[in-house]
Amino acid sequence: MKQNIFDWISEQLKSKQNIYKGPIEAERQKYNIKCLEIIAEVIKTYPDWTFRQIITNFGLLDGNLREESNATLGHLRTRKKQYEETISR
Repeated sequence: MKQNIFDWISEQLKSKQNIYKGPIEAERQKYNIKCLEIIAEVIKTYPDWTFRQIITNFGLLDGNLREESNATLGHLRTRKKQYEETISR
């Protein structure tokens, strides 16, 4: 049975040990994985969107490149909630 790409990505991310041993990097990696999980959900929900549309619509091209991953995760969650509320109307 062919494995779903989203499941494969999730397994790969969870199976990797933290490359960095510091607490900041480990925490950042945790938030990065959560961001990718949200993006995977968005890809499933909006299969007609291009990747560029996803990152633009979710504000990933805007903002500071030095923004920490936990802040990016917060933005993704907020934007996802906004889209879910729009669709449910």
